[in-house]
Amino acid sequence: MLDEQVAVWTDAYEDSRLRALMSETPQADHDFAEVRRHYDVARRERERRQVEINQMVEERDKLLREWSPKEVS
Repeated sequence: MLDEQVAVWTDAYEDSRLRALMSETPQADHDFAEVRRHYDVARRERERRQVEINQMVEERDKLLREWSPKEVS
């Protein structure tokens, strides 16, 4: 779901960036700055979550390598 949000913010970021470049108005610059803040937050959160997922996968793999099933009689 976070990937979808980042994709939406990426599209909005690109649109507002182009509008700011083309119109060169203070309002367009303000809109671009606002969208850029949201985009940056979403992107950083996705990166943080990806690092967290990678760490959990590494921990899981380590535990699976160390695990040995015990026989139950």
